[in-house]
Amino acid sequence: MQTDQRPHALRVAGRYAKDTYNYFRGLLKGPTEEEQNAWLKEHHPWALPLIDKAIADALAEYRARHGKEAGRE
Repeated sequence: MQTDQRPHALRVAGRYAKDTYNYFRGLLKGPTEEEQNAWLKEHHPWALPLIDKAIADALAEYRARHGKEAGRE
C-alpha cells in the first residue's frame, strides 16, 4: 500500500515556487548602485573616474544653461 506523498510534494513545490519567485524578482529588481560600482571596481577600475567626470561635465553644462542652482536637490 502506497503512503501519502502530499506533504513532501507540497514542500518541493513550495520550495520551487519560492526559488522561482526570488529568481525573477532579482531579475526585475536588478543590481543596486553599490553592486554595480563594486563590479566596475573589480572588472574595470579605470571606468569609475571617467563616469564621474562625465556626470560632473554634464551637470556643469546643465547649470551653465539653466542657472547656478539648477540640478541641486
